[in-house]
Amino acid sequence: MTVSAKKTPLFCSASETYDQYADVQHRVGAQLIAKLPQIEATQILDLGCGTGQCTRYLERKFPEAKIVANDISYNMIEYAKQHHRHPNINYMVSDITKTTLIGLEDLVFSNSALQWVSDLDTLFAKWSLQKNKKTVMAFSLFGPRTFYQLQQSLEEVFKKKVELSAATFHTIEQLKAYTTMYFNHVSIEQEHITKRFSTIKELLKSIKYTGTKGGPVPDLCWTPQKLEKLNTWFIKNYGVVQVTYHIFYIIVKD
Repeated sequence: MTVSAKKTPLFCSASETYDQYADVQHRVGAQLIAKLPQIEATQILDLGCGTGQCTRYLERKFPEAKIVANDISYNMIEYAKQHHRHPNINYMVSDITKTTLIGLEDLVFSNSALQWVSDLDTLFAKWSLQKNKKTVMAFSLFGPRTFYQLQQSLEEVFKKKVELSAATFHTIEQLKAYTTMYFNHVSIEQEHITKRFSTIKELLKSIKYTGTKGGPVPDLCWTPQKLEKLNTWFIKNYGVVQVTYHIFYIIVKD
């Protein structure tokens, strides 16, 4: 079976704005690191590292470790090299779905990236054969309830079926099946983070500037009147413009 990625968001155009707007992603990355078991890591692989912010969190927690950090976006990697440079970190452009473990990794880490990989089953199966007995694997990814309020508002205001990218994200049942089949010890936790915005325009700007403008709100004709209707819809239903980020934290080991 071929490992395939979902439609890739336009992260390449968001490298200069990502850190300013990705406070939820950074919070989730810090939470994932806090959930790690006590390990001595000398070799770390950070998959989908983006701007490198979370890679530096890892470096600070494991100052003796050599870290290989990859991302599919050349612009993100160049930004990481400029803003989060460290002698123990080697940044490289690479596709997660093509990643092969060398068997020396103490920690394989990925923050807010694996939701874009469609065939996690095959990817986990491959990694389970390549990792060593002491490797800890820690992942955070967004779940299908992400932005459910936005989807509801768009459907009611635009009077048409709208499918956001989150509709294709993995469910907890799928994630349990993918992991328990290949790993002996699996921990999966969920979190729902609600974020408020001053207007619907600010929400859409946040989505755009974290690089996901290629898919979350497709083929809609935006007008000031439609934006105002969306603002009114949120105020009526929630009292404020807000969306929920549905988060999974997964830690697996032998």
